[in-house]
Amino acid sequence: MSPFKRGAIAGSIAPLFGLLIRLGGFAPFPPESAIEAFFSIVPASIQEPAVQTFGIFAKYLGLIAAFPSFSIVYGIFVLSSRNISCREFLK
Repeated sequence: MSPFKRGAIAGSIAPLFGLLIRLGGFAPFPPESAIEAFFSIVPASIQEPAVQTFGIFAKYLGLIAAFPSFSIVYGIFVLSSRNISCREFLK
């Protein structure tokens, strides 16, 4: 299995654990926090028509888009750091 696939799988599993922690009330849910940060920088003239069009599904659409984004980011992170060994950090 390629390193990117391993990272993408880890990126798919990590938000699920984050969701469990969020449901327990121990920490914020990273995709939800990312969506809130994104909407805070988007102008209201763009945000309002989108929310009116999608209604309640706007938030869920953002969460659905966040999961593949996390998988891709984790995959890229693994590709960029696969040549770094743990021994270098333990010295």
